[in-house]
Amino acid sequence: MPVWKFLPQLKTDDPRWGACEYRRPLLVSAENLPLAQRKAENWYVKFFGQQERENTRISKTRKKIFENEKLYHPEILPLETLTHEQQKYPTVF
Repeated sequence: MPVWKFLPQLKTDDPRWGACEYRRPLLVSAENLPLAQRKAENWYVKFFGQQERENTRISKTRKKIFENEKLYHPEILPLETLTHEQQKYPTVF
């Protein structure tokens, strides 16, 4: 099964991140990109959802973070780099 790496497209202090709390790469094991995006969103909500609900600046119509190519670019991670990457970034299975 492929592992997708979602790469941030902005610097961490860029205001276009808005209320998004996670601004680093994320690894996701999924058969295809739409499934990887859903798994990434579920991970984000699990770990940062409460913080977003408490943040009054959050837009109710916010585009999903991992579907927004201005925030994250998805690419398939080469298997030979997986172990090294998993030591640096969270991995969602």
